[in-house]
Amino acid sequence: MKKKVVIDGPKKKDAAKNKGTLKKKGTLKKIDSAKKKNDPKNDPKKMANAFFDSICSERVLDAYDALFEGSFIARFHPDVLTKLKKQTLQGLQKYGDVLGFEILSEEKLGSCIFKSAYALKFKLTAIIFEFVFYNPSTDKERWYPAIIEFNDQFYMVRTSGLNR
Repeated sequence: MKKKVVIDGPKKKDAAKNKGTLKKKGTLKKIDSAKKKNDPKNDPKKMANAFFDSICSERVLDAYDALFEGSFIARFHPDVLTKLKKQTLQGLQKYGDVLGFEILSEEKLGSCIFKSAYALKFKLTAIIFEFVFYNPSTDKERWYPAIIEFNDQFYMVRTSGLNR
């Protein structure tokens, strides 16, 4: 049985540019919306969880590269990203094997800022990570890491969230 295939594209004047673009009717939108929904870049919680999954799997460099992909920091301050990677690698060597991670707090500020704190757990202590993610009004689906701080000092954990 043959499947019906239609050429779905722009008006005649742009047809030459997109010549030969074939799509099954109605499928592309479903796939695109499913991809957007499942893309971790659309959810700061999923971004942080993916970051820590990589850290726990001893893939620190990959964790930072994936987290900061396309961000302002990666594009304009790669030296800061390199320093973060180096500091994290040194810290992990100091504390030994990672036992896991857990979320300590999260807070959404308006529609464009999301703050969260995590504990990266070791046998004798934890490293506290604080994240601030930004979602520009021009791209409602995409979140970017704006700030990441980590420390083994528990003063970073505040009972009232991540207020400064």
